[in-house]
Amino acid sequence: MNRSQCTRVGDSVSSFISITSGVVQGSCINQLLFILYVNDTADLFDNGCLCKLYADDLKLYTSVSTVVDLENLQSSLNRLVEWSHTWQLKISYTKCSLLYINGMTNPHNVDMLFGDDKIVIVDSVKGLEIIVDSKLQFFKHIGNTVARAHARANLIHKCFLSRDVQTLTRAFTVYVRSLLEYGFNVWSPHFKRD
Repeated sequence: MNRSQCTRVGDSVSSFISITSGVVQGSCINQLLFILYVNDTADLFDNGCLCKLYADDLKLYTSVSTVVDLENLQSSLNRLVEWSHTWQLKISYTKCSLLYINGMTNPHNVDMLFGDDKIVIVDSVKGLEIIVDSKLQFFKHIGNTVARAHARANLIHKCFLSRDVQTLTRAFTVYVRSLLEYGFNVWSPHFKRD
């Protein structure tokens, strides 16, 4: 290995120190090593809770009918906290949230905790850039997407000096249409207002 590092601020350079662990930033193997590092988290949940992993994002979900189901969910959260301490991988609990998909805010009035911190209950959550609400409707996502697409279309109109139809169409297809079509098979609008 024999790697070392220093810090540069303006024209000043610190002394070099040896690097004894870690992976070089920007290495093509970083993503694979991270996946190998966190992949066993899926094995933590065996009491009716399921999880989905994508890069550094984990979604934990279960069906809740009774307080026992919530206790199982809390048990799964406790195992995740224990795993994070064991492997020294800090989880940003402030980014954690709880979404009830039935439209109720807290049907059994039980607080979920991540360690000692209460998990906030939300009415919508974003996953892979798609916003889902507690009624499995996508009004918020569609409104957000349309606003972003409109801003991009205006930016194309403002920034491109050329008024060539082919150039503007290509720019629209690349920068706006791709945004509008991302994940559409999940949220595809079926209401006239959308």
